Amino acid sequence: MKKNNIDNIIKSLSNLSLKEILSLTTKLAKKFKINNIDNISTNNNNIQNKDEIKKKKNVNIILQSSGNSSKLSLIRTLREVTNIGLKEAKELTDKIPCIILNNIVYDKYKEIEKKFDKIGAKIKIE
Repeated sequence: MKKNNIDNIIKSLSNLSLKEILSLTTKLAKKFKINNIDNISTNNNNIQNKDEIKKKKNVNIILQSSGNSSKLSLIRTLREVTNIGLKEAKELTDKIPCIILNNIVYDKYKEIEKKFDKIGAKIKIE
C-alpha cells in the first residue's frame, strides 16, 4: 500500500466517533484473526527495539549445572553474586537446577553469566 493511500485512510478515520473506531478495531481483529491487539507490533519496531527490550527486561536466573567447577568455587561464586550465607549457598548447590536470583535486569544477568562461565558452571534465564 502506498503512503498516499494510508494518508487517505487516516483522514477518513479522523472523522469517526470513538464508538465507531472501537467497532472498527473489533471488526478488523475478527477479520485478521488477531486475538490480542496490544501484542501486535510492526516488524520495523520489533527489530529496532529488540535489543532495548532485552536490556530492560527483568529475568530470573537459574543455576542449570555446576559443570566442571568444584563445589567450593561454585559456593564462593553463589555467595558473591547473591549475598547469601554459606549454608544457603551450599543448599542451593545441592538443589541444582534452581533459581538463584529473581527479577534481575538483563544487563546484570550478562555480568553474572561471565562469573559462572569463568568457573565452568552454567546458568540460564527464565
